[in-house]
Amino acid sequence: MLPLTRHLDRLAELRPRLLAVSLGGASGNLAALGHKGLAVEARLAARLKLTTLALPWHTARDTILELGSLLALITGSLGKMGQDVVLLAQNEIGEVSLAGAGGSSTMPNKANPVAAEVLIALARSTGGLAGVLNQAALAEQERSGAAWLIEQLHLPDMLLQTGAALATAAELVAGLSVNEVAMRATFEAAQGLMLAEAASFALADHMPRSAAQALVKTACAEALASGQNLIDVLRSQTSAQIDWDSLKDPARHMGAADELIDRALEALRRG
Repeated sequence: MLPLTRHLDRLAELRPRLLAVSLGGASGNLAALGHKGLAVEARLAARLKLTTLALPWHTARDTILELGSLLALITGSLGKMGQDVVLLAQNEIGEVSLAGAGGSSTMPNKANPVAAEVLIALARSTGGLAGVLNQAALAEQERSGAAWLIEQLHLPDMLLQTGAALATAAELVAGLSVNEVAMRATFEAAQGLMLAEAASFALADHMPRSAAQALVKTACAEALASGQNLIDVLRSQTSAQIDWDSLKDPARHMGAADELIDRALEALRRG
């Protein structure tokens, strides 16, 4: 969720550039308004609660394109979340489950992660449209009907898709459940290979680091071939005085996870 707080920051930074008055007249220099041109622009901006930029932005579409990029970033972050949920919700993994998941017409055991799949599709669509929208930067001189048409064709869809993605993500998160037992089973099924780095560092206290890494690499290959746990393989291959049972415990390898979670939650609260 932290990317969304950064997107809120980006939106706040974009707002004064995006919500800016554009008043330049036929030639962009306010000539028709005489010496009162800038005063009229300022009054109009104040009346509409918009900002003023250094120059009229009739064909300077960079801020519109910045908005399009932000929409692609938002849907992309939500789509990444959806992609992870799809993978974790697979029957053979089952680390998360979803309320209101879609069923299958022929397979009663299936609970299709429809909301997560929607997030992925919206992210891919909005990201693709953002690339097309960037073509609106190619505006001829002081007017380009073609460039504006590109914006009119794609920007409304991007806004609608981003809104749909946000609503879908809120629904998805509200119905998301975590299966800790399945998570532990996934770890156990990995045969201890996730602990290869920890094992290398533990062995490096008893031998040169390069030798420790080579030993662990060989042990990983044997663990995969034999179906044994990596730590058990290493235990049999070295006389190094290491508390192998303690090293095998995943709870020992959480690092700064708790502190990082607290820091992330604090950032969300501030956001």
